[in-house]
Amino acid sequence: MENPRPGQQCNLGRATMNTFGRWSLDGNLAKTFQISESKSVQLRIDAINIFNHPTPIDPTGFGFNSFNDNFGQITSKGGSRTFQAKLRVSF
Repeated sequence: MENPRPGQQCNLGRATMNTFGRWSLDGNLAKTFQISESKSVQLRIDAINIFNHPTPIDPTGFGFNSFNDNFGQITSKGGSRTFQAKLRVSF
């Protein structure tokens, strides 16, 4: 591996340091209510990680901090379910 010039890619290649696969099911529901010919209200609810599937965090030391006693161990998890609601008024 060598340091690349500005604007160039190094010779290591793309995506050569991968971790395990992750998955998450996201979804949304939206309903538009027509008030008059030119006015409407839209209600939208977004859900991220609907099944609340836990996702392990990258192993310790995978990035730049490789001088750690827990090198290579998965010490925590993330991926909680999240909801977001939006109300849009168009006129």
